[in-house]
Order: sequence, then C-alpha cells, then structure tokens
Amino acid sequence: MTLLDQTEKEMIDDTRERAFLFSPDGNTIILNEEAEEGRNAIDFSKTDRNLFEGKVLIHSHPNTDIAFRTFTNPDISFFFSRKLKEFRVVNGRTVLSLVHDDNCSCNHDPLNILMELNRFLDLKQGVSECSVNEFLRSFSCLSLTKHSIEISS
Repeated sequence: MTLLDQTEKEMIDDTRERAFLFSPDGNTIILNEEAEEGRNAIDFSKTDRNLFEGKVLIHSHPNTDIAFRTFTNPDISFFFSRKLKEFRVVNGRTVLSLVHDDNCSCNHDPLNILMELNRFLDLKQGVSECSVNEFLRSFSCLSLTKHSIEISS
C-alpha cells in the first residue's frame, strides 16, 4: 500500500477540504495544504503551483450537504493547467481518478478538452455528475476511474 492509498483512507471523514501533492509513485508527499475555515477551496501559492507538473494531486470534497461527488470545473481546469499526471478526488469512501495519457496519439489538446467541457457545462445547466463523467470518458487520452476505499476492521 502506498502512502497515497493510506492518505485516502485518512481523508474519508474530512470536514475541511485538504490537498496533498505526491510524487508519481505515490510514496512521497511534496505538499500538504488545508482550506481555511468556512472555505471550500484551497489557494496554492505561485511557488507551490510550480511543483505540480507530472505529479499526483489528491484532495477531498468533504462530506457536507454542498459536497461535489465528481470533479468540479475548477478541478479539471487545474488538472490541465498544472499538467498533473493524475488528479484524485476523495468524497467519503469514493475516489475518482483522472489521468491524462501523455503518450496518447489522439489529437485532443488538453486545453481544447477543457474548452469543450466548459461549452458542455454551459449548454447543460444542472448537468449531472454522470454526464460529466461520460463526457470525460469520451476522450481517448483521458482515463477516468472510480473506486471505493476499503476499510479494514
């Protein structure tokens, strides 16, 4: 089990949004941030933003009434703009993982995917999380997976 897997388990009961930046192998924490009280977003410094390329970011969408069960538009924008290897969202015991395959032979530029997603979201007000997930799966250069965190007794 990697440190990333262990961290996911610790994030199950988060009441405040937290984020961890890991090395690509998931065994080294490079950055650990927590949202300020009452905020549902984490602000990374300019210096920190330079650390993200090729890394794995995991953050929680706390189990609250306003929690998102899937990636938000800012999440996906951040994924592409910071050139992350993988982006994970923990919501309760569910983890969504979004990976962009840099070796993919598809013609989709990540920024074009983001622009298409923004158009998709604008056209479908109140779009469901399933629709967003299906949209992301329609790009061969993206891998979108979902798994449950197993809790040992």
